[in-house]
Amino acid sequence: MSSLGRRIADLINDQGKLKQSKVDDLDSSETLSVINTEVSAGVSYFDTLDSLPTTGLSAGLKALVRLSSTEGRLYVYNGDGWYNANTNLNTSAPVWVTEPSAEYDIADSVTPLTITALASDPDSDKITNESFVSDSAQYMVTISNDSSVWTFTPKTKSEIAAQVAAGNLTDSNGDFIYTFKWSDGFNFISKAVTISYRPSAFIGTNQYFGDRGFSIAGSGTSGNTQAIHYFDLTTNSNSSSFGNTTGSGSGQRASVSDGNRIVTTGAGYNSNNLNLEYFASATLGNATSSGNTLLGSAQGYCDYNQCAGSDGLYGMYVGGYAASGNGNQKAQTIVIQTAGNATNYNGVANYRRENSTAVNNATRLVVIGGQFSTYTSPSRTMDYFSFQTQGNATDFGDIATQRHYTAEGNSNGVYGTFAGGITYHNGSDPGEHIQRITIATPSNASDIGDLGFNNASSYALRTRGHAGCGNSTYGYAIGGGGQTPSNNTWYGFNRSTYVHKWNMSTGGNSTSNPPSLSAAIVNSSGASGNAS
Repeated sequence: MSSLGRRIADLINDQGKLKQSKVDDLDSSETLSVINTEVSAGVSYFDTLDSLPTTGLSAGLKALVRLSSTEGRLYVYNGDGWYNANTNLNTSAPVWVTEPSAEYDIADSVTPLTITALASDPDSDKITNESFVSDSAQYMVTISNDSSVWTFTPKTKSEIAAQVAAGNLTDSNGDFIYTFKWSDGFNFISKAVTISYRPSAFIGTNQYFGDRGFSIAGSGTSGNTQAIHYFDLTTNSNSSSFGNTTGSGSGQRASVSDGNRIVTTGAGYNSNNLNLEYFASATLGNATSSGNTLLGSAQGYCDYNQCAGSDGLYGMYVGGYAASGNGNQKAQTIVIQTAGNATNYNGVANYRRENSTAVNNATRLVVIGGQFSTYTSPSRTMDYFSFQTQGNATDFGDIATQRHYTAEGNSNGVYGTFAGGITYHNGSDPGEHIQRITIATPSNASDIGDLGFNNASSYALRTRGHAGCGNSTYGYAIGGGGQTPSNNTWYGFNRSTYVHKWNMSTGGNSTSNPPSLSAAIVNSSGASGNAS
């Protein structure tokens, strides 16, 4: 008996069409004989056409698909698609006109991804779309299809955060498989495509560095305050009242933002003020309790004097005051758009830190300076954590001078800047310097300018406890104060209404008037968000 290939070839005339004589003279017993003798060995069996595999294939694979209890149809994979090998031949499978790529990235949380996957059938048979997707996609994107064009509209960062909190996604970054498939009823062509989406990445230059700056609580001239002040970072306007926090304390809070929601910690000295509070940056009003931070001597956590940062989805709080009286090494995280308690971050800083500062980009938080144990032991080290991959901190470099109580850091996604701080050099270093790092490149900090307090009487008033915030261009140091140094002993708080700003990219000395705070304050916490 001749081979299967020869018998199939004998069915086609020189115009590439099925010979009518072969249809008229078709002997079903002969067809059965061909199938039994030629393809029974090495054949895989499937209950439906949709069950045919689409990955891990090689040319020459054979599959028999069940049509009914008494009928089946043979398919052969030729390297491009599955072809129906039944003698009732539809001779050609669909082919790609515009073949999709193997991988795509969704650029950001506001820009839909479009993919064209156009196929045609050489026999001019009608083809149908039988594409399908993995389960996780429903939590990440909304999918629509118009003819051969697919649109993948990403979920927002807050929607992704809600799915992470609900346990439907393991984390904020991931991928899913979309299989594009066209069928003519007998044969089909398909391609599995990996689509990745990282909603926690920075989007543009102003995604969650908003143009509305905040000073949150702190210590005023009449004692601790719950007041939240805000000002426009684009117009240099003076601050206005925004609302109040739910609690107060003389320790410095730590605050994080995703551009729309600000989440701040409690600030009590041994007061068990564990509250996490949040407010919408665009809506004037009081903060709302969100959950609790982690605290207790057994855990080694703290409730004030931490540093913090955000990748736009997660907020991370590091260090702070510990029950032992020393700074601690612990880190904890929150999902900014989801009310709830903070959770342990599985990693620690390289050193115990209290009154440190931090800057960040989309992937890492850099912890800067602080004090190890006592007020006279400030640090010059920097180390960094990853937001998405938990683990111990890695050394980043050193700042120019040992200092703590530095202004909260500012970041524009490329650079991180920070200013001021106490040095305990008994007047030899006024602590006025503005320093900068490139966040993606571990290295020592460089001096890019001064806050302008260039004599002992000035720096004693204004070098510590600033709040910090920024937008895509400027870094800000808000309020702040000082203590008069005498033989390395510090006393006599002074408080400031100044708001200093500097260009994070070009550097230079700060300018300070306007804007200004409506009330003198020290140890407030800063953040920025969108005004609408």
